[in-house]
Amino acid sequence: MRTAIKYETEVSTLFDFVMYYIKIWKISCQDRFREASQPYLDDVYNFFGEIEALAYDLSKSVLIDAHSLQFKGSIIVCSLISVSIELYIRVKLSNEALENSPREPAVLSQLRAANECWDCIVKKLFGQSSVAHIDSFGRYLALRQQKMYRLFRIQKVDEDVKLQNIYKTRITPYYHHAHLDAQDVPTIPVEDPAEAFKFKPLIDAYAPTLEWVKQIQAQKYQHLV
Repeated sequence: MRTAIKYETEVSTLFDFVMYYIKIWKISCQDRFREASQPYLDDVYNFFGEIEALAYDLSKSVLIDAHSLQFKGSIIVCSLISVSIELYIRVKLSNEALENSPREPAVLSQLRAANECWDCIVKKLFGQSSVAHIDSFGRYLALRQQKMYRLFRIQKVDEDVKLQNIYKTRITPYYHHAHLDAQDVPTIPVEDPAEAFKFKPLIDAYAPTLEWVKQIQAQKYQHLV
């Protein structure tokens, strides 16, 4: 996709990149499972569907965040998929249950393999040392969307503004958590929400990550192909 547009600009939408990356990921995992003579488990198939749906929903949320749109769609979506994997594991899977399991179920083995396949894709796209940066940028984007969701919930936006299309019920479990850097604050006085949801501290905290993303964009990916 980047070759076809000659690294000049990314006219593809965020949703194009969601479908493109997820398809590459699924094919990579299928090849790996086939080489290991492992059956494609239903739980793993459902896992891909959950990640795709979550990345899609987060992409819709990013579209109403003007600050985030200064970054290229290919990096945004790659980071959103990475953080979707992290949030799914943290929110949906119990760490305590995993630790107490006497032996690793086959599904966990395939989930680990799928995560490794995704890391390999990230390295091929943005460089061998890019995984930690992409993960960090994904957390930054997710935290921004988490804050925006809480502002939307507190402000009780007029029904004429159909943001329900952005914040669907299926995504709310991924906003109601404190697994990243944020704390879930169920009630905050409506009269002064700005004080509670300032974005500058978040931007400052992730300044090194944002600088890395800007440098990668400035290089136009040419050295990574």
